[in-house]
Amino acid sequence: MNYTATREALNNKRSGSFACIVCDAEVHRWSGRHDFFDWTAQRMASPVFGRKR
Repeated sequence: MNYTATREALNNKRSGSFACIVCDAEVHRWSGRHDFFDWTAQRMASPVFGRKR
């Protein structure tokens, strides 16, 4: 599953992580002078097999 997030610059150092809401696997981990928030799952189009263009 793909996610998007908003990145914000900070004056002090911070660390954090985000885990998948479905499988609880870690998606992203960060540290430094920025933070990520507003995580949203991206809708993916399902592949169509055997269809000619």
